[in-house]
This record gives sequence, structure tokens and C-alpha cells, in this order.
Amino acid sequence: MAEIVFKDTGCGMTSEVLENIFEPFFTRSRTGKGTGLGLSISHRIITQHGGDIEAATGGPNQGSTFTMRLPLEAPAQQQEGDLEILDPEAEFLKLSGARRERAAA
Repeated sequence: MAEIVFKDTGCGMTSEVLENIFEPFFTRSRTGKGTGLGLSISHRIITQHGGDIEAATGGPNQGSTFTMRLPLEAPAQQQEGDLEILDPEAEFLKLSGARRERAAA
């Protein structure tokens, strides 16, 4: 596995945020401009390639660390062409519908 670690000294996260960070539509954006899809899509792409991503923080105002691991070779059961290519627009519409349904419930 190749491992890439991204670390910052930013605003950090609470345990609630850390718990939900990879959920679709989860956002802390105070401006109303964020869709909350970036980390969810990143997580999906990484896991579809046989890898994993983890988030860690020391808490609010303590920065954050993201660790991404990807295999150096494709998994044996996965051959070229086996990876499902997702249409980003279709995925967004699917997730948008699910979000509206949850909000209506």
C-alpha cells in the first residue's frame, strides 16, 4: 500500500463532525455554498480502488489529519474494466433525492 498523509493546523473538528465526515451532504459550511459531497465522493473513489481513508483530529482548533492508503497493485479479483465508472451528475441527483426524502420524513 502507498500511504499519503495530509495534515493541517486549521480549525479541527468536534467528535460529532469526525463521526459524520464522510457522509453524503454532511457539511460544516457556514456560507451555505458547500454541498457536503467532496469527502463522500473521495471516500467512495478510494474504497472502489481497494484503499481506505481516515480522518483524525485533536479537537477544535487542533488541526486535522487525513490518511489515505491505496494498493500499489489492483486487487486480484479486480481486472481492468471491472471498475464501475459512475456518472457524477447521476450520483449527485440520486444523493439529492435521498436527502430530500430524509428531510421530508
